[in-house]
Amino acid sequence: MKIRKLPRLPELLLPYEPSRTLRSSGSGLLVIPKVRTHTHGEASFQNYGPRLEQPARGPQGRREPQKEGNALEKHPCYPDMCELLRELDAMAAKLKALKNTVRKNQNQITELQDKERTKVIFSAALGGTGAFGPFNAATTLKYTVVITNIGNAYNSATGIFTAPVAGVYYFTFFVHAEGTRLMLLALFKNSQTVVMTHDQVTGADGADNGGNAAFLRLQRGDQVFVQMLANSHVWRNEVSTTFSGFLVTQM
Repeated sequence: MKIRKLPRLPELLLPYEPSRTLRSSGSGLLVIPKVRTHTHGEASFQNYGPRLEQPARGPQGRREPQKEGNALEKHPCYPDMCELLRELDAMAAKLKALKNTVRKNQNQITELQDKERTKVIFSAALGGTGAFGPFNAATTLKYTVVITNIGNAYNSATGIFTAPVAGVYYFTFFVHAEGTRLMLLALFKNSQTVVMTHDQVTGADGADNGGNAAFLRLQRGDQVFVQMLANSHVWRNEVSTTFSGFLVTQM
């Protein structure tokens, strides 16, 4: 069976050539009017028309990512559906704001819990028996009998407290001494004198007691200690001459 080849359309169309000149020739009645399809920039059909059905493409022919928008911008809708989509968009915005608030509160709770877990409390006594001093130079007192040292910020080998965290701390020290000798103690923050206690020598006074206290704002690594100044003394025992402190609040 042979398949007959059909003629192409141009072969079937024969141009019409009139045998005589028509009276309408040259009158412009058969001229096709020009249609503006390439003007008005972005408003022209050749620019806007293809975008109605196809996503925009970049210079390389790749599809450009579509901008995010609410449901009304992405899809046409009926009036009732549009109202529902508006409510959904509003609920989504509120949910996003609520999530941000919850995340912020969780961070604050975590920070407060970290602060609560940081405990710094210490108390120590000088230890030994009898008079200690006087000496020709200032001497840092080493309170070797540790009563409490939560956080291990106090070093009994050096007598120095080192702040583990930045914050406000409270320190106090008490001293017992003989009345017939000079007693002069000072609380130091790093190399700065903060507060002092002292008593003058009197022949009629058999014993003296003194002390002082202060709130200090410290940075991490700051050191606090008690020094017995030159030519003074204290009385050593495990109950009278003490040095204590604790963290009030972190900063």
